[in-house]
Amino acid sequence: MNMEKGKGNNTMDDLITLIENLAKEETDGHVTLMKFTGGWKVFLGTPLIDYNEGRDKLGAEIQYSTLKEGIISLLDNPHSI
Repeated sequence: MNMEKGKGNNTMDDLITLIENLAKEETDGHVTLMKFTGGWKVFLGTPLIDYNEGRDKLGAEIQYSTLKEGIISLLDNPHSI
């Protein structure tokens, strides 16, 4: 498998493998992919949305028009909320 981190020419299978590996290294394997009416939110970890602070952080996350775009952004700029 020829994967280049953060490159748009990777297949979705390649990108999923990359974020799974990143999540294992950074957040004990936790990665969140959320689909909303306006797009996708993708980040490491598990959001704590039971509290206002967690919902505010989730609301502040960038929304991407495609899942692939969100995954590539996460690989280029790993973060959790």
